[in-house]
Amino acid sequence: MKPEWVENLAQNKDPNVRRCLAESPAIACLPMVIKALANDQDRSVREFLANNSALSAVPDVMEKLAKDEDLDIRYCLAQNPAIAAVPIVIETLASDEDSDVRQTLASNPALANHPEIIEKLSTDRYSWIREALAENSALADFPQIVELLASDRISEVRGSLAANPTLVNFPELIEKLVSDEDPYVCEALARNPAIPTRTANPQAWQTQPVTQKAPSI
Repeated sequence: MKPEWVENLAQNKDPNVRRCLAESPAIACLPMVIKALANDQDRSVREFLANNSALSAVPDVMEKLAKDEDLDIRYCLAQNPAIAAVPIVIETLASDEDSDVRQTLASNPALANHPEIIEKLSTDRYSWIREALAENSALADFPQIVELLASDRISEVRGSLAANPTLVNFPELIEKLVSDEDPYVCEALARNPAIPTRTANPQAWQTQPVTQKAPSI
């Protein structure tokens, strides 16, 4: 499709047309179209755009959307893997006043190359944000953060970590969680498909040594 045709679609009076365009990865090569959609008066158009991986081509648009007054747009952007390439966007979202935005960001694997943000979220005052972080595969390279979450006072946080397949890289913490006083944590660990075990019975986990072996390939 010719660029001028796409530009015409971006100005179409029907918001459904603009929404369809806003979610299309094909607009990545058309920064002017992305910028036009980012300024759309219809919030749903901007929301669709915030989910689009094509945003990686226009970092300044991501910065704009990260400060959008509409919560849903910031929420959508926080779950977009494309934000990995724009540190200022991640920093902005990590400081968002709305906990839902921070919670969504905490579960985004895009945090893998942003240790300072992972550290910040690991001490967020809201436990559900720490819980979301505990589920994140990005924790694989952050043993100190994993250890911190394994000692979190909230059992749901420890349970989320226990269910995270990444935990297989930290056998000493598996041993710690096996003896957790809360059955919820032991049950989550027993269900973790990445952790080899002779039994799915959480009670038995507390009386049997953990068998450590390489995961099957």
